[in-house]
Amino acid sequence: MPKPLCAYSWHPTGDSEETAFEKAGSAPGPKSRRSRRLGLSPPRVEEHDGVVTLLRGWMRSAWREHLRVKLTVLDSDAGALSDTVAGGRYKTLATGFLASSREAVDRPGALSAGWTGVDVEQSWVGTHAAEVAIVRGSTLDQVTAVFPSLVADCAAILPKDSRVASLKKVVDTAHVVDETHHALLGDTLESAYATSDAQHVRVRSFRNILLGTTVLLSFFVVLVGVIGSWAPKAFALCGAATGTSAVCPTGGAHPSGGDVFLVELLGLLAASITGATSIRNLSGTSTPYAVPIVSLALKLPIGALTALGGLFFLRAGFGPTITSLNQAQICAYALVFGASQQLFMQFVDKQAKTVLDAATTPGDKTKAS
Repeated sequence: MPKPLCAYSWHPTGDSEETAFEKAGSAPGPKSRRSRRLGLSPPRVEEHDGVVTLLRGWMRSAWREHLRVKLTVLDSDAGALSDTVAGGRYKTLATGFLASSREAVDRPGALSAGWTGVDVEQSWVGTHAAEVAIVRGSTLDQVTAVFPSLVADCAAILPKDSRVASLKKVVDTAHVVDETHHALLGDTLESAYATSDAQHVRVRSFRNILLGTTVLLSFFVVLVGVIGSWAPKAFALCGAATGTSAVCPTGGAHPSGGDVFLVELLGLLAASITGATSIRNLSGTSTPYAVPIVSLALKLPIGALTALGGLFFLRAGFGPTITSLNQAQICAYALVFGASQQLFMQFVDKQAKTVLDAATTPGDKTKAS
């Protein structure tokens, strides 16, 4: 039986877990056990007849576990292909694609791979190519058994395609599947998967735009706060002093280094509240890219900036002048301006919904018409 190992080394040694950790310069202490509970465990590999298989990488994710099950099923389907000239050729193709997909699935997760999507794309593109090869290499009896399900997959992705309409007629009329239908199914399935893969690339690109914008704006928020703490008078957000009344956001009678940070914090608080209420308009996604979460995260730095920018408008004389406000009123306006970020982010939310709705995953029959 193959012996699974758990070590920081990529090379199976056959040693116990403790020995493997010692050779890797580490020990399986509380930190290692805590990392395993968080899904950040060291890679586990197994060796069988000189073949090394990675069982678990540094970062575990749901799409990898889902795809591992799918690859196991497809391995069985590929093995059931006939050994004729045509069947053997498609069997070889499917086996190669599945091996490439499994390599990507078993590869340890990394931040760079999450950004570029290389693991996701290699896994799913290879899996889809293997499925097409299996369908084309199957016998008519094998294809007939899965014909309705595959047509439904194609219809979910290509609802207006004329080829899908032809295939649905075969299903609806219980017509006998012949070689023409077999070939048409293979071509249509290939087109459907190519469309699905392209849609997921657009989702990842949109996610990266949101994520990059969030990081840059967050950096800018911190930078403005630091400048405000170094030069408080450069961002004077105080009203006119009246006796001993507090007229600055932090409660002082004169600008202080914490005024800008406090206003940004109030804007972030208001943005988080409005962002939480907007969750009701969001739905989950079957893609491995957390677009709704990234969209919510983008609201936070924008809320901080709109709070600060709104007070600058008051200082410039638009609306009630900031010099006529007291501390409580200045903080209240900061909350209002922070919440106003939803006026800008509603367009981003609509675009996110459009991108996610377009990204149909094979197997989603609810979008088939």
